[in-house]
Amino acid sequence: MKNKELTRTQQVLTVMKFLVYLSITWYFLKLVGIGLMGLSFLIRGLPLSNLFFIPDWFNLLETNPGYLTLVIVLVMSVSLLNITIWILVLRLLKRIQLTNPFNMEVIERLERISYLLFIIWILSISAGGFFAWLGEKAGELNDSWSHGPYLFMAGLVFIISQIFKRGVELQSENDLTV
Repeated sequence: MKNKELTRTQQVLTVMKFLVYLSITWYFLKLVGIGLMGLSFLIRGLPLSNLFFIPDWFNLLETNPGYLTLVIVLVMSVSLLNITIWILVLRLLKRIQLTNPFNMEVIERLERISYLLFIIWILSISAGGFFAWLGEKAGELNDSWSHGPYLFMAGLVFIISQIFKRGVELQSENDLTV
C-alpha cells in the first residue's frame, strides 16, 4: 500500500475547503437568524429581541414596519448571495485538478463568482443609500454596509478568470504544436 503524502498545495486546498464550509455555515446561520426574526415579526407583530448577531433595528418597526421588512429582505438577500458564492467556491475547490488547473469549467465558475460579487456590490450600494435615507432611524445599519470590498473582489476574481482563460489558450496552442 502506498503512503500518499499531500503536497503543500493540496494541504492549502484542504484548509481552504474547511474555511469555505465555515463561511457557508456562518452565512446560513445569519440567514436563518434573520428569517426567524422576520417570521416572529410576521406572526407576533414583534421581532425577536437580542437575537445573537443581529443589530437592534426595532426602532424601524415603530417608524414604519415596511422599513424593517425591507431591511430583513436586503440582509437575507446578501446572505443568500454570499452562500451561493461560497458554494461555487467549494465546487471549484473540489473540482480543480492540480495537474491541469487551466480549464473552461474553472474559468466559468470564476466568472460566475465575479458576477455574483458585482451583484452584491450593487445591492450593498442600494441598501447603503436606503439606510442613509432612513438616517437616524437606521441606527448602526448606516455604518455596517461596507460596499467597497465587493467591487474590489469582483474585479480581482474577474481578472484571475481572464488570466486562467489566457492559460487555457496557451495550453491549447501548446497541445497543437506538440
